[in-house]
Amino acid sequence: MLTKRRSRTERSFTGRSASGRRRGAGASLPFLLAGLLILAGCGSSSVEQTETIDPETAAEMQRIQAEEDAAMLKAAEEDLVYGRNELALERLSGIGEPLRSSTRARLALAEAYLGTGNPTNAYALFHSVVSEPGYGALGLQGLGLSELALGREEAAAGFLQQAVSQDASLWRAWNALGRYHDNLEEWAEAERSYNTALGLDPDNKSILNNLGISYARQERYPEAE
Repeated sequence: MLTKRRSRTERSFTGRSASGRRRGAGASLPFLLAGLLILAGCGSSSVEQTETIDPETAAEMQRIQAEEDAAMLKAAEEDLVYGRNELALERLSGIGEPLRSSTRARLALAEAYLGTGNPTNAYALFHSVVSEPGYGALGLQGLGLSELALGREEAAAGFLQQAVSQDASLWRAWNALGRYHDNLEEWAEAERSYNTALGLDPDNKSILNNLGISYARQERYPEAE
């Protein structure tokens, strides 16, 4: 009887050679063992080593960081004086602890938030410094300015009055009080507040502008010019 011989293609398709053994079955074992060894090696090398810093080096690093933070805070305060509020906010965001939590840094950050149009965050920070010795009047002024920005004028006036009663040299509080009285058309009180602010900062354009607007609203045009 004649038997049909399978072609090479048929044998390849079934995966068996003419002898009946599955090709490559024995060759896969070394590769499997090699893969396991590689994985085992990766696992042992993944253990991280921690570097120990001696106390003297750590203290020096902390000293350098403290000096950099102090310089950053000073630069941010200067930015606030010149109206560079966004730059001040950026600098203050990079300050680390413990200086970041200090009253001085919190006050500067509050001013930066107020100057960049975020009175809600500013209010919270101003509130946190009100009870700090030597910062009460500045905190109250900040609360009043934040309240004005939020449209709560009665609350603003209360804080601003408290601020100038504690420190009469706060021209920003006097200027804001002038705006408050202007809105109520209390012209005499507004003028008195603006003039008090001008006495503290005679060339301040913000005060001069507000006073001029107040005069114009009263139709006192020669004085408004």
